[in-house]
Amino acid sequence: SGVEVAQLLREPSLGTEEGLLALLRASHRLLNVDPARLREIANGVLEAPEVSAARTNAVVVVALRERANALRRTGDLPGSLASIERGREVAQRLVVFEHELAIFDYIEACVNVDQSRPEAARALGTKALAVFSRFGDKRRALYARLLLAALDDQSGKLEQARSVFRSLADEFAAMGDEASAVGAIQ
Repeated sequence: SGVEVAQLLREPSLGTEEGLLALLRASHRLLNVDPARLREIANGVLEAPEVSAARTNAVVVVALRERANALRRTGDLPGSLASIERGREVAQRLVVFEHELAIFDYIEACVNVDQSRPEAARALGTKALAVFSRFGDKRRALYARLLLAALDDQSGKLEQARSVFRSLADEFAAMGDEASAVGAIQ
C-alpha cells in the first residue's frame, strides 16, 4: 500500500541515487506478478519528499519507465503513454539518453500492440532493437525481437515468426531466463 511505500522510502539506504535506482531495478520483477505494487513504488519515488535530494534525472527516468510499464500492465494505456512522454523529456537531459529513449520506444511499441496498432508497434520496436543492438543490450534486444516476431505471427508470417521464436527460446535459455524461453516457444 501507499503507507508501506512511504515507510520504505524513509530507509536511509534509499536516500541516495544509487539506493533509489537499486530499489527500482529490484522492483521491476513485480511487473508480471504485481504491477499495481510496482506502480506504487514508482509513484513513491517520483513524489516522496523524503527522497527529493536523491531524485536525479536518472532516477526520474527509471521511475517513469517502471510506472509506464506498470500502467500498461494494469490497462491504463493513456497513463502509460503520458509516463512515456514525460520520461522521454527527462531522458533528453541525460548523457547517454539514446538508450533510455529506446527503452521508452519499446514500451510504447508494447502499448501500440495492446491498442491494435501493429504498424506503429513495428516501427518503434525496430527502432528500439537497433539502439539496443548498438549499445550491446542483449536482453532488451531479445525482447524487441520477440515483440517483432509476435507481430509477424499476428500478420500471418507464421513460418518466419516460428523460426525467430525458436531462436529466441534458445537465446533466453542461454541467458538463464527460462520464463521468457518458455514464452517464446508457446
